[in-house]
Amino acid sequence: MAEQMNDKTMAGGDAGKGAVAGAGAGAGAGDGEVAAKTGAAPAPAGDNGLASVAQIVELADQLSACADQLHERIMRDIRAYEEGNVPYRVQTAARTLLEDELLLRQRANGLYADAATYIVKSLGRPQQKLVALTTAAAEKIRKITLIGDVTGLVAGLLHLAGAAATGQAVPVIMALDNLHTQIKVLESHQPRLPSRPEPSQRMPRWTKRRHEGAAASALTGHRFVKLADALVGTLVGTLVGTLVGTLVGP
Repeated sequence: MAEQMNDKTMAGGDAGKGAVAGAGAGAGAGDGEVAAKTGAAPAPAGDNGLASVAQIVELADQLSACADQLHERIMRDIRAYEEGNVPYRVQTAARTLLEDELLLRQRANGLYADAATYIVKSLGRPQQKLVALTTAAAEKIRKITLIGDVTGLVAGLLHLAGAAATGQAVPVIMALDNLHTQIKVLESHQPRLPSRPEPSQRMPRWTKRRHEGAAASALTGHRFVKLADALVGTLVGTLVGTLVGTLVGP
């Protein structure tokens, strides 16, 4: 099952590699075409995101990276069962997420192929924040404990990919806000280790007294051993002296 899912999904992801290469090679030409049509130079990367072909391609790269992390995380869960039967609920969740992964790759490939038509005017969000957000999403997918917990996050990525394909600022901003919310939800649901209390706080008084008594007994025992050693040494010395005196005689 794992091999079938892997081959089928990755085949869908590989379908757009030719378009990826073409978009990467023609990014500069696409920027020039857009500038010629609009009569204005593309907005600086620091001011507005998705304002050039190169930035659209960068988003497609980020979405593809998220799809890669999702695929790896799904297959890790499946392979954990080795030769045993994968439970039905796990199979269902895996199939659903693999379908989402394939759809995410398709939308990323669409951005690669038609990057010049998806340039957003005056997004009002810097490209760096967009990249940071999608990078955080990929990291959450990689580290998530239960794979089923990422369904909302994956939906947010699909929303962003679809919004970017509109070339409109408002849908993209709404998708970015939604993705940010999904990441925060995951962070709030992650289990946190409780802070370690002080010894006096984490043990009852009677337990504390018992431990103190044990410590005192241990200390007393240590002193007793030292005293016994000293006593034995004295006795041995006395016996040896007496024995030598007896053997030698007056």
